[in-house]
Amino acid sequence: CDALAIVRTETEPLPQVIDLNLWLVSAAPQLAGAAGRQLLEETLRQSARSILEPHALSIGTVNFGEANAAQRTRLRRIPDAQYEELCGALKADMGSGYKMNVALVDEYRIQFTADATEEAVLGLAPQPGTAIITEGRNSCAVVAWELMDGDMQELAATIIHESAHFLGLAHTTDEDGRGFDFLSDTPQCPAATADTDGDKTVDVVECAAFDATNLMFWQSGAQQALVNLTAQQTWLLRRHPLFHPAPPAS
Repeated sequence: CDALAIVRTETEPLPQVIDLNLWLVSAAPQLAGAAGRQLLEETLRQSARSILEPHALSIGTVNFGEANAAQRTRLRRIPDAQYEELCGALKADMGSGYKMNVALVDEYRIQFTADATEEAVLGLAPQPGTAIITEGRNSCAVVAWELMDGDMQELAATIIHESAHFLGLAHTTDEDGRGFDFLSDTPQCPAATADTDGDKTVDVVECAAFDATNLMFWQSGAQQALVNLTAQQTWLLRRHPLFHPAPPAS
């Protein structure tokens, strides 16, 4: 079988970038045409400057693709059962390689338990994804536009959040305040302390003094200028094959 090894020998945090493939399946007018793509790319780079660049990480090339009319009709509002089909269509259109593949749809629904109804979510990504074996089921992240309420900054931050899941980062605190990541330097927001209203959920307000401003908190809503990563989260991101040395400045 074929094998691939990536060896890194850096002794200091040299700048690294990640390249993105963004496949537009959403029918939202805000994302349409050259103007919509330019605004999304500019907002993504603005978010990266705040969240990633303090750690010598940033976004490299941003490539846009667009679903055709038949694909948009079939895939823009989908349940989780169509995830593999969505990722496969993205790959067929934009190719594979060392890029972070993200599909932008209008609605994405998940059935969390067998007897539950489907719920629309902001996004989904496998943790980790199969970044290099792109034929695998878990080869892309999905972000849904309609729950953003037209907020391009939230869309950009969600793309970065879901990409970080794909690269291996877990939620610092899960919705129920009982599940946490395995890193020792990320704050936790335990339900026993933070669930002040007793609804069995810890939210961005209840966790404001804990990890609500971390990129990997389960819920969005923190002021973007405050969103952060810890040293161990950064260590993991920097060692993922999709991050590579930044090209020399021209």
